[in-house]
Amino acid sequence: MSKTVPFSDLAANVDTLFEEVVQKHGEVVLTRDGKEVAKVVPLESVPVEDVRERRRRTLEELRGSVTILGDIVEPLEKWDCDE
Repeated sequence: MSKTVPFSDLAANVDTLFEEVVQKHGEVVLTRDGKEVAKVVPLESVPVEDVRERRRRTLEELRGSVTILGDIVEPLEKWDCDE
């Protein structure tokens, strides 16, 4: 059983919608401007291998995208008040 809900109505109905997903093993499709943007399904309906593969792929896509510029605790420059 699938239910389509505009994204703007999510906040007002979140408890009811998630209860439907959990208790009735249904799914909720969220739309924005009439287009499907997300689907909420019970966790047990997603094969564990698919979740692991998706996580691995995401990490691979992010590899090399972070640049470490320095220590986040130490100031970047010395101020006159530090002396």
